[in-house]
Amino acid sequence: MQILMKTTLFLLVVVAGLSVFEQAAFGQARSPAEQKKEIDRLKDLVTEAGKKFKAGELEETGKLVTEGFADATKLNAELDPKSRKGLEPILQKLINAHQLLVARGVAMPPLSSAAEGKVSFVKDLAPWMVAQCGQCHIQSKRGQFSMETFADIMKGNQGGVVIFPNDPKGSRLVEVIETGDMPRNGKVSPENLAKLKKWVEEGAVFDGLDPRAQLAALIGKANPAGNGPGATPEMESKPTGKETVSFGKDIAPILIEQCSGCHVEARRVMGGLNMSTFAQLIRGGTNGPIVAPKDPDASMLIKKLRGQAGVRMPAGGKPPLSEERIQLIATWIRENATFDGESKEMRLASVKDAAWVKGASDTDLRDRRREASRKQWKLAAPKMKAEEASDDELMVLGDLNAEEAGLLLKTAQEASKIVKKQLKIESDKPIVRGGVTVFAFAKRYDYGEFGKMVETRTLPPEWSGHWRKQTVDTYIVMHFDPKEGAKNKALLVQLLSSVHVGALADVPQWFGDGVGRSTVATVMASEDPRIKEWVRLLPTVSSKIKEPNQILEGKLGEEDAALAGFALVKTISTGNSRKQYEQLLRQLHNGISFDEAFTGVFGPPELFVRKWLGLPRKG
Repeated sequence: MQILMKTTLFLLVVVAGLSVFEQAAFGQARSPAEQKKEIDRLKDLVTEAGKKFKAGELEETGKLVTEGFADATKLNAELDPKSRKGLEPILQKLINAHQLLVARGVAMPPLSSAAEGKVSFVKDLAPWMVAQCGQCHIQSKRGQFSMETFADIMKGNQGGVVIFPNDPKGSRLVEVIETGDMPRNGKVSPENLAKLKKWVEEGAVFDGLDPRAQLAALIGKANPAGNGPGATPEMESKPTGKETVSFGKDIAPILIEQCSGCHVEARRVMGGLNMSTFAQLIRGGTNGPIVAPKDPDASMLIKKLRGQAGVRMPAGGKPPLSEERIQLIATWIRENATFDGESKEMRLASVKDAAWVKGASDTDLRDRRREASRKQWKLAAPKMKAEEASDDELMVLGDLNAEEAGLLLKTAQEASKIVKKQLKIESDKPIVRGGVTVFAFAKRYDYGEFGKMVETRTLPPEWSGHWRKQTVDTYIVMHFDPKEGAKNKALLVQLLSSVHVGALADVPQWFGDGVGRSTVATVMASEDPRIKEWVRLLPTVSSKIKEPNQILEGKLGEEDAALAGFALVKTISTGNSRKQYEQLLRQLHNGISFDEAFTGVFGPPELFVRKWLGLPRKG
């Protein structure tokens, strides 16, 4: 299994700690020696599950994961806070493994941290909340109170928090239900009200995997057809290569064209159905999922498009979809509703663009990228005419005269040769497929305005240039002074190195920044005064880092992350590690993902960074 999981994990309340009364629900606690022995056994179980997963024995892996989580949950209730730290990584791995197996189509029971005899939010409360509160507080936010997710419920409304753990009498949600004030469409049954009060009294524990998941997606498979509360389809699988319909190329464009404004990138999502990403599409809306993989006739999406379930979609005066396009969507569902994009959390527009890029020629990609760059210039500097200079690989756009634009292009060409030599790029290959745009501004103020207008952010004051790689957009932006030839060249070496590496498979921002700064420090240290300043600041940045994930998951400020990346890449790209660094680059050039390539060369990123920082090993 992947060692570095990028999935955001919400650790269950059991990890944070349980009361003495909660511990009692699990039975008699074991002695410290027995507890340690059980932790060791669970570590072995996780290792065995990993082996079976790699061997393709998914059903056996699932049994081990289910058993392991149940045992780990019981053990966690017995441990003191210090001992729980040793169990935490095991719980994390089991949760990750559960999610991965579900994504592979393995039928897995839901994980629950609720002790036996305790009220489960997922099983006991969420179903009737969806049914009785959905119209007012899930489909809309009446009274400024949303119940779309558990996180929303606990957030409360403008008047404050509505649930106080361990205090049902002081919880506003309990009060309005108990007095009959809510819900307006009928009373909550005494049995369900009693469960709500008991759940609050027990600490209002969330026993799902993701507090931000819609309630309808939490509540099991009560309706496998995907047309009502409780519907949860089998998770989509990766494409087999035999599919005739591509989600990115064929389906995403239809959804963007027909559903935007109501369900895609909508200010107010209709029916609680947000389809702005593939993950949200599969999750469904207030009334449950709308896609039943392998079964288009049972999928609410197809029924809505054909007008077989309430109002035909798309609504809002748009004409019905042609039967040809409906059949295309139906075929995609029949072929198991697979996803052929980079990430299920990508916006549909990016998924669509990525599918186009994959099939586009180098020339078509270059032309589209340059046209997009011209539009970005108009957005950043609508009153400023841009001078252009270009070759097959690079295009300069700047508030320069023709001579200055030509000079900058020549400097960029020289920098490109240096980068290709340092990063082992074949001389006849471009820095990035489809080329790179170099935006150049004579004034630092205008450079900052580009960040605000195009990227909607404030650029760090230390920066005189940066890079960006998105699905279609690939560019660098710089503050250009025609009198500072060496300075411009050094900055271009840095940014071209970064954008080249950043365009490879799943390379994180910190590593791209690190490669850029490390490369310019290697070849132009005497010509770039910034390098001494970077080195001077490293101890300050180092003192801020307490855990590897601050670097790996982008939890540092942009400049601090770039400095940390610089220090780390400088470490692995010099001395005895140079050959390994070059091996890492080769693997990235061959299309191997960053996590896999780094793990194969230097070991798991988390462990490597922990050791590099001199931090104690966890567990």
